[in-house]
Amino acid sequence: MLAANFIRNITITSWIVTANVLLFILFYLLTSINPSFIDNIALKPAELLNGKIWLLVTSIFMHGGIGHLFMNMFSLVFIGKFLERIIGRKRFFWFYIISGVAAGLIYSVLAIAF
Repeated sequence: MLAANFIRNITITSWIVTANVLLFILFYLLTSINPSFIDNIALKPAELLNGKIWLLVTSIFMHGGIGHLFMNMFSLVFIGKFLERIIGRKRFFWFYIISGVAAGLIYSVLAIAF
């Protein structure tokens, strides 16, 4: 009961930060073992055109290194917790995911166009 209340009280921002850190470690290990694994998680517009639409989601959790991860999570903690309090837990989660997918789509369209 106490553990369930504790888990329920953790902010979505904290869950997203935790997911980003754990996925960064997992992706790092998997690409260390097999460098071509990155083709299945990093957003490359040509791969997106080949039908790998999941890249729009996996790329949200990709980071170029520990410094990139740290700066993104540092920003997310401050901005995310504030925004989560304003719009709510569920809306913030969907805002995070939809914003990431939209950013990936915009990047891909611009990369293909130019």
